[in-house]
Amino acid sequence: MVQVYQADGVTPFNLTGASVTWTAKLDPAGPNIFSKSIGADVTIPTPANGQIFNWYRPTDTSAFPPNLTLYNYDTVTDSSANVYTVEKYIVFLRD
Repeated sequence: MVQVYQADGVTPFNLTGASVTWTAKLDPAGPNIFSKSIGADVTIPTPANGQIFNWYRPTDTSAFPPNLTLYNYDTVTDSSANVYTVEKYIVFLRD
């Protein structure tokens, strides 16, 4: 789960009418290994609270050996067509 806040760092960003794209990479400067959007393992259960849920599936990572780092990015396009990369985080693949 990722939570998006306004610039004050306290107030949740209202995601009503927004679209979200979640991408993962093996290297921050490399190509995407996958890209998902709302309806494809990305959900916004309550838009007003700014929470985005991303779901890894076994097929997303089954082709990779253990002990890799995946770099993840959530990009939000708000209802006014403004684009924000709102979250960058890493996931470690383990056996």
